[in-house]
Amino acid sequence: MQNLKKIIIKRYNNIKILEKYKQYSFSGLKKIELKLINKFVKKNSKILDVACGSGRVLLVLAKKHDVYGIDISKKMVFLTRQNLIKRKLKAKLEVMDACSLKYKNKSFDCVLFLGNGFEQIPEKMNRIKALEEIFRVLKQNGIFILTTQSALFPDFKIWVLLFFQYVKYHLFKKIKEFEFGDLILKDITDVYIHISNPFFIKKRLKHIGFNLIKIVSEKNKKFPYFTKGLIYYVARKQSIKRFKRL
Repeated sequence: MQNLKKIIIKRYNNIKILEKYKQYSFSGLKKIELKLINKFVKKNSKILDVACGSGRVLLVLAKKHDVYGIDISKKMVFLTRQNLIKRKLKAKLEVMDACSLKYKNKSFDCVLFLGNGFEQIPEKMNRIKALEEIFRVLKQNGIFILTTQSALFPDFKIWVLLFFQYVKYHLFKKIKEFEFGDLILKDITDVYIHISNPFFIKKRLKHIGFNLIKIVSEKNKKFPYFTKGLIYYVARKQSIKRFKRL
C-alpha cells in the first residue's frame, strides 16, 4: 500500500528534483505575488514561508523582513540554506510539517503558503489542520496568503482523470487516504496533488475565523474560481477561532 506523504517526501528529496528547484531558486516573485505582498504586508514584518522549497519566495523577502521558512523535505531546507549563504542573507529554517507547527500562538505578522504546497497535503482533515495551525500562529490582524488550483476549471479531461484516479487508487489499490480531487501524476518521480474546490477553501477560511479580503487569479481576473492557473486568497485574522467542524 502506498503512502501519499511518503510519495511527497520522496519526490522532494530526489536529486533530479532538487537540481530542478536549484535552477528555479533565484527566479524571484511572480508579478501577482509581488503586488499582493507589497499591498498587504507591512515593512519589517515577521513572515513564515510554509513549504519554502528551495527558497524562491524567501530569498526575496529576507532582504526586507524577518523571515522563517519551513519545509517537510530535509534536502529542500538544506538547499535553501545554501542559497541564503550565496546571497549573504539570513532566515530561520526548519524541517517541519505544516499540520503541526512548533511555533507559539500569535508569532507572525504574515504567513505565506504559495505554489502547490497546500495541495500537496494529503487528506482533507490534514489540510484543515494546516489552516487552523496557520490561524493559531498568526498575530491578531495578521495576513495569510494562500494559493490553490481550482477544481471548477471547465476542463472535461481533468474531471475524467479525477474520476478514474479515484476509482483506481481508492477503490482498487485500496489507498484509503486517496480522496476525490487527488491526482498522482508521472514525472521524474510520482507527483501527488489535490485539486481544490475554491468554494470549500473560502468557506473553511471564514469558518476558522479569517476575514477573506481578496481573491484573485493570475489568468482569469473576472472569474477567479474558474481559472486554469493559481487562485490567490488573501485573508486577515480577526476573530476567535471556531473549532466546530463543518
